[in-house]
Amino acid sequence: TLHSNERRRYFSFTFDYYLQDNSIQCQLTTAYSFQQNEVVQQKNKALFNTTKYMFYEANLPKSY
Repeated sequence: TLHSNERRRYFSFTFDYYLQDNSIQCQLTTAYSFQQNEVVQQKNKALFNTTKYMFYEANLPKSY
């Protein structure tokens, strides 16, 4: 499940098709709702930190 706010800043038709083709459900939060957007931001931060750690463990250069 993908969570995003209603602004859909990072969405495009191509991305919508990708979600559909891969059976990924998109749940939208209310735009500018602090409680819901805070949850999304925390999950995005956790995903970013996990990805950064995986790059570090794979000995990839920082420029990657």
